Amino acid sequence: MARAFHDLLLAHGTTTAVAFCSVHPGSAEAFFAEAAPRNMCMIGGKVMMDRNAPDGLRDTAQQSYDESEALIASWHDKGRARYAISPRFAITSTPEQLGMAGALAAR
Repeated sequence: MARAFHDLLLAHGTTTAVAFCSVHPGSAEAFFAEAAPRNMCMIGGKVMMDRNAPDGLRDTAQQSYDESEALIASWHDKGRARYAISPRFAITSTPEQLGMAGALAAR
């Protein structure tokens, strides 16, 4: 899907975009890996959701922090990639997760 997404963006003349990836870190990996060889300026990140979402779409506050931190180390400011710390919605993140997202942003 990441390849098709980037192909469609380029087909419509879009070389810069911001997008939510899924809660799965592999979605952010694919998002940035497809953009890099195309020299696209893409801003995105793995979403953080630790409540009010189906089982397969939730992480934990610590898991989202750790996975986002690793993705930032891999992708942020590499070429034209920018990582966005991405709590999905206030109702899908506990105060603990939102606090950890803020701490990550402060770092």
